[in-house]
Amino acid sequence: MDESDVGFGKPPRHSRFKPGTSGNPKGRPKRKTEAVGDIANEVLNTSVEYREGDRRKKATRHELMLKGLIKRALAGNVAAADKLLKLYSQKHDVGVQRIELNNWLPDHPGQTAEERSLRHRNETDFDSSGKPELPNSNPIGRET
Repeated sequence: MDESDVGFGKPPRHSRFKPGTSGNPKGRPKRKTEAVGDIANEVLNTSVEYREGDRRKKATRHELMLKGLIKRALAGNVAAADKLLKLYSQKHDVGVQRIELNNWLPDHPGQTAEERSLRHRNETDFDSSGKPELPNSNPIGRET
């Protein structure tokens, strides 16, 4: 092959790539890998339309998931209530608190947690200030 042998696909020798040298030294850039959390955030924060009654509303999937969790917790689902309390404590930095639930089980089959709570609220004794009267709640220094 002479230097005069130049044409399509045959550049002059002096302008050819030297042996061992790439024509694209930087190459194609590598694809950025997204973390699973970033993908999940993107999916959960997209806005979707939903129907509430006969109205159409818009909300993020995250909001709709939270509404469903609250609905299940109010219906008496203990696991949903536990998850909701954990989410609330993370957001509000509640710290360690003890929640004691006495007689929270339904009185009869078919009774919801909301009905049970209303009944309990009506049964609780209230003093004149509107606060529930607690046992041994005498002010310090007063004898009865």
